[in-house]
Formats: sequence, C-alpha cells, structure tokens
Amino acid sequence: MENINILTTITDLNDFFDLIDSLDKETTILAIDIETDGVKRHSKIYGIGIALNENDAYYIPIYNKFGQLFFDEYVIEMLKENLKILFSLYQIIGHNLIFDVVKIKQWLEIDLREQIVADTILMRHLLQEEGPFGLKEIASLEFKIDATAPQQKLMENIKLNNGNITKTDCEFHKADTDILGYYCCWDVLYTYKLYNLYIKKLKEEDLYNLFIEEVLPLYKKVTIKMAEHGLRIDLKLLYQLKEEIINDINILEDKIITAIKPLIEQFEKDLLDKEVPIKNKGLFAKCYAEKVGLTNLPSLSKTTIKKLTPTTPEQDEFKKFMLEEIKEPQCANDIQHTVFFKKFDNQRYVFNLRSKHHLKWLFFTKLKLSAISKTENGEPQVNDDFLESVANQFEWVKLLQDLNKLEKLRGTYIEGIIERLEGEYVYPSFLQFGTTSGRFATRNPNVQNLPRPKEENTQDSPLIIHYNNQIRKLFISKEGYVFVDADYAALEPRCFAHCSGDQNLQNIFKTGEDLYSALAIKVFNVQNASPFKKDPNFLGNIYPELRQKMKVVALAAAYGATEFRIAKLLNCPVEEAKKILDDYFSAYPGLANYINNCHKSVLTEGFVKTEFGRKRHLKLAQDISFILARKDVKTFEDAVKSNLIEEYKMLKNYLNNSTNFPIQGLAAHIVNKAMILLSDLLTNHKIDATIILQVHDQIVVEVREDQAEECVKLVKTAMENVVSLSVPLIAEPKIAKNLKDSH
Repeated sequence: MENINILTTITDLNDFFDLIDSLDKETTILAIDIETDGVKRHSKIYGIGIALNENDAYYIPIYNKFGQLFFDEYVIEMLKENLKILFSLYQIIGHNLIFDVVKIKQWLEIDLREQIVADTILMRHLLQEEGPFGLKEIASLEFKIDATAPQQKLMENIKLNNGNITKTDCEFHKADTDILGYYCCWDVLYTYKLYNLYIKKLKEEDLYNLFIEEVLPLYKKVTIKMAEHGLRIDLKLLYQLKEEIINDINILEDKIITAIKPLIEQFEKDLLDKEVPIKNKGLFAKCYAEKVGLTNLPSLSKTTIKKLTPTTPEQDEFKKFMLEEIKEPQCANDIQHTVFFKKFDNQRYVFNLRSKHHLKWLFFTKLKLSAISKTENGEPQVNDDFLESVANQFEWVKLLQDLNKLEKLRGTYIEGIIERLEGEYVYPSFLQFGTTSGRFATRNPNVQNLPRPKEENTQDSPLIIHYNNQIRKLFISKEGYVFVDADYAALEPRCFAHCSGDQNLQNIFKTGEDLYSALAIKVFNVQNASPFKKDPNFLGNIYPELRQKMKVVALAAAYGATEFRIAKLLNCPVEEAKKILDDYFSAYPGLANYINNCHKSVLTEGFVKTEFGRKRHLKLAQDISFILARKDVKTFEDAVKSNLIEEYKMLKNYLNNSTNFPIQGLAAHIVNKAMILLSDLLTNHKIDATIILQVHDQIVVEVREDQAEECVKLVKTAMENVVSLSVPLIAEPKIAKNLKDSH
C-alpha cells in the first residue's frame, strides 16, 4: 500500500473545515469507523475515522485518553453539526457497521441506515462463507500484507498507559490520541480497499444481485434495528429463576454424589493428597491451627510451637504433629477438605461432576465401560450421546443428564443475561455472517438457540421442562406493546420436498397430510392408517413408533445418512436400516436424483448453490480426492476393508454438505426475505412495530397493542407469500406478552 496520506488527528476546527474543503467532489462513498470506551449503549465515542478513498483517511478525536473532551464544547458542537452534513452527503461503507451506526445515531441523532451501501464483513461472507471475517485478518490475506502492524503499535501504547489489553477487555480508548487515530485510519483504509475488491468479486461470482436484493436490505431494515432495539427482560422472574435453579442444581449434585460415593472414595482421597498434601506448614498448618482454636499464634515456626501450652487434647495433637512427633492427625481429612474448598471455592464436592477428567475416570477406569466416541486426540468422550447410552444402567446418570442441562440453561441464559443487562434490556449481537446457510447467528447471549417450549409428555424430566419453558418467559414486551410471533410450520421439510423435485413428496404438503405419517404409511406399507391428524386412525396416534422412525430417517437420509448411521439413530440392525432407506428412495425417486445432482455439482464446480443464488464453496482435500477413483470403495464396509475409514468419512461429509446446503439455505432465504417484506409492510401501513428477534424459523414483532390484529394479518401475508414454491408455506401468528406464550 503505497502513496498513503494519513492525517491521524484533526487538531482544531480549521483542520476539519480544510478537510471538508479538500474533499474530492467525485467521491460518493465514505468508509467510517468509530473508537469507543466499551461496547455498551452508554459507551462514549472517543473518535471517528473516515476514508475518502483507498489512500486518504482522517481521524476526528472527541475524547482524549483521560476521558476529557479533546476540543472545547463549542468546537465539539460545531463538529457534530458539520459531521451531520458530511454524513448526509455520502453513501456509507464499513466493516461490521452495526455498533457504529447505533452509536452515531445516539450521538448525532442521525440514522445512517439508508445511506449504507455495503458492509465488507457481509460481502466477505458471501464470497467465503466460512471466514475468516476479522478486518485485519482478511486484509492481510487479500493484500498480502501484515495488516496487524497498526494494532500491535496500538497495543504497545495501551500497555504503556496502563490500560487492559485482554481478549475480553481491551481498552483502546486509553491509547494516545495520535496512536488511536493512526490505528483507526488504517481500519477505514483497509475497509475501503476491501469494498472495491469485493464489489468486483461479487459480480464475478454472480453474487452481486443477492447482496443488493437480500443481504443488504435485511441488514438495513431488520438486523440493525434488532440490535438497536434489544430485548426487554422480566427482572423479577430472572433473579427468582437464578435462585431457584442454583438450589435445584445443588439438590441434584447432592443426590448424585450420594449415589456414587462408594465409587469415588479412593479417587477423592488421592486427589486431596495431591492438591492438599498433609504438611506441618503452609495453608494446611494454618487451617489446622484455626480448627483447634489457635488463631493468635505469632507464627507456626518450631520455636513458637515448642513454647505452646495446649489446653485441649486437640491442641496437644496439633503440637505433636507440628513437631513431627506424629505423622498424621486424626482430623487430617477434615482439614484437607477445608483447604481444598478454600483453594477451589467454586466447588461443593471434591469429585467434580463438571470435570470431564473426573467423569472419564468414573466411567472408563472405575466402572470399566466402553466409550462410544473419542476426541481428536484419541481420548474417550463423556458427552451427551455417551450418557444417553448408559442412562438405563445407572439411575444417577439420568440425574447427571439433568444437571448438565440445568447448568447449560443457567450459564447460557440466566447468568448470560444478568452479565449483559443494561437496565432491563439485553442487546444481543445479531450476526448475518454467523452461519454458512445465511441464517442469523446470535451471541452475548445466544438467543438464536432459545429452548423451544416443551410439553409435559416429552421424555425430559419435569424439572427440565419447567426451566426450559421459564427461559422464554423472561423475554417480555414493553408497556403498551405485545408480541406478534409466527413460526413457519415444517419449513425445512417443505424446502426439502421442494428441492427434491419429487411430486409425491410435494403432494404431501399440498394435501395437508402430516409429513412423517405419510412417509411412514408409504415406506412401511401401512394399510389401516391415515396421514391426516384429524382422522381417528391417524398413524401418529395408532403407530407412533413408525412415525418417530420416519421422522428420524426423513431428513437424515436427504442429508446423506447411510444405513450405518440410520441403524445407530434407530438402534436397529443395519439390515433393517438398509431396507428402510431402500424403500424410502424407491417411494420417492426424486430424492435420489436430487442427491446425485448435488454431488455432481460440487464435484465438478467446487460449490453448490441455493435457488436464490447463495453459494456454498466446498473444496475436496487433495489428500482424499483419490478415493473418488476407487471403484472398490463405495460403502463404509468397503472403506473398512480397504483401511480407508477416515478418508471415506471425510468424503461423505463433503458430499453431505452439498446436499443439505440447498435445503437449509433455501429455508434461510425464505425467513430473510419474509422479514424484509414484513418490514416494508409495517412501514407502508404505518404500524408502530419492530421486528425484534428471529429464532430458527420464527419471527417476533413487537407492536403497539391496539395495532396487534392488523399486524397479525401482515405477518401472515409476508411469511406465507414472500416466495412461490412447489409447496405451500404456512405460518400462524399469535399474540402474547412474552416469548413462551407467543410460541
């Protein structure tokens, strides 16, 4: 990058006016970036960087490293007014712009959404859906430079100024203003250069229209507004749940430890001896002294102990131990426990039920069970699948499963929300670049994976059902507003039927039959059952096990599951699984054609794409491509015989990705397009409403209560009519005050 002209600091108002006067009149696009003292809504903007082209960038400081205004208040107000004018004249680009746009709106009271013409992180995602997405990393890759150099300079300066530079707390604002400005200027220059590069690449890869027609409108009309709006939390319920779930977690832990106590006694003793050795010095000796009431000893030296006059038998034993007259006091185990819990104050027991190491010892060393899977390092795994496989052997394993589920709910949602509360709101990060399919991902907290409400007749314990359902109740509408919430009915199976091109599959949805019952009737040749839920002989009622089998098989087969995988999922012989698959593909031949076409596309072109043009770039590793030419390796059994198991698994994963992407990608398109259309409908009909959340196939709108019924109609219209498929789309909106009742 040569011929770079960087003015790192605008030092007075005249500098700013000179900048305005010097602007290239032909420039229509500004790259922007802000520097702040945090990521919360109350964070202050310390400075704004702008780039006019690939070579000229400027940094306008607002605060210095001491948190003081860089200019006097009059100059700041003049800057603000002129920045409003400046931003209004240009189209805006940036890298991961959401936070910048929200903060600028707060500070300058202008909304830049309509002026955004690109976010380079979204452009990158279309071109390389698996990342990386960090600005410096992709700039380094694209331009063959070390784009981290300005950042390294910044980090060194922050450290000199005694600022934090940890991963979770990097205090950029504590850098010297000129250093921070230098860093910010490079960021906007990298952004400008990436924008010019990616515009060309999007057009070359036939992705530009998708970017302009779906990705960018979704960003401007939905994503930024969701991030700005946030989610209101029922604080009373939140803290009540926290107290209750901790209590129930402790009760579960008590029950499990009591049940396994005979199994772990030696393990605990060995661990205590390792972590808290019995010594007449250090913390053990100090705790021992406290236990026998000797808290005022000037020291624990032998000289002091020799002078000690014991007043109790316990103190006499303490003196003998400290003078090495006895090897181990009778209370040694009690003291070890005391010291252990001082050292590990987040544990209630020596045996840690949350430790994979401890659990592996229990299951594989003590109980001598066989693992069903291993880590990449070849270590046996105690994961959900393993626990499920042994749950019927040990009653306490079911309690352990419940404990793990409660810990996940507590950590991800209850504690995750509390940590991120701003008043009564949380503001999750909504990522349009978080999945390969184009669906949203969310983090901090991950509301994209909010647990679905469970019915009482599910396999989960009442305890899990209770907390699972309470989590959604935490999210409430603001005063005077309600939620209108709609979830697509069987969206992915409908996309699967559409993509397959199989008319028999498509007819199931056209006639309103229950998918898995209809499949089961045909595949298992059931004569006396109906695929319609309202019929008295509905298969799901009279042969629920057949419907469940088909539910397991249906999409798994479409995504490439072999008879071996199906046998494992159904817990049946491989021969039975093979017959089910053969009958399934025979009944619906379009499905086999779809799979073959996907495989052909990825093997010849290196990618597959959705109906609306999103691509999944897949490259077969060179070191396993040879397996394609092996006529003797067409099944898993062949791979076992040829000692090519890992290579075969890699190939299957590669091909399976090609079959599931068009289906999952189409589902993502439908939800994204529905939100864009719905946003337009709400605006055109002057409805006081905002799309505040998208979870899986569910769209949640917060609307003024008196406009809820009209909003219901618009939501249904948008979701069911946004695209035309070979099967109907169904969405039934509900009105509620929280996310559980709306589902």
